[in-house]
Amino acid sequence: MEARILQLRKGELAAQLALNRLETRRFRRAATAAARTAGTAWRLSDRLRNTVVIIYDISGHRTEPAVCFLQTEGRRRQWPELLEAALHLMVETIFVGMIATKGAAAVAALVNTTLAPDILSTCDAQRWTEEWLLFSWAKRQNIERGVAPSTAELLDELAKTRTAWGGPPPGTTDQSKVRQWGTAFRRRWSGRFGSLPAKECVPLVDMRTKVTPRNRWMWLTA
Repeated sequence: MEARILQLRKGELAAQLALNRLETRRFRRAATAAARTAGTAWRLSDRLRNTVVIIYDISGHRTEPAVCFLQTEGRRRQWPELLEAALHLMVETIFVGMIATKGAAAVAALVNTTLAPDILSTCDAQRWTEEWLLFSWAKRQNIERGVAPSTAELLDELAKTRTAWGGPPPGTTDQSKVRQWGTAFRRRWSGRFGSLPAKECVPLVDMRTKVTPRNRWMWLTA
């Protein structure tokens, strides 16, 4: 009986794998077709390609932060807009293609943020990834806790990321340049000044950090 159960589970996994392959093929066809419609505009420079690969690596091989980076760069250069599916595919293709053409050793050297053979791409990637992580954390505070982090709280969270990477502390809100960073950060990531709706039951720990429209920002979600 136990052998039969294992056999059935194996068949179930095989069927699920086949379905996943089918969905992946559909996804790639749609993404490739969308990419073709953009023409030759989305031919990335070496610096952009390197930045995408480093972002992908230091974010734990997640495509989302690299996709956000490409969307921002595309808008800045007024390139034709691509579907997110096409951009996710582009990130994975760039990473795999670089390994295939330059070799795993060369890519490992590129993403080594300590040695940083391409210092400009490394700085761009680290700055972008730490802001994406901070933005993601702030949105979770909005959604999960119903609070909007202050600049001081954003700095505390940013300090954790920089400590993990061996980077310098971000400073404090007593510094004008840090306050200017906070404003610029929210503008880059579409922060909105205001308050979040009150909930009927709010945990005590959240009540202590509850926001007011005068001094907190939030990220609105669709």
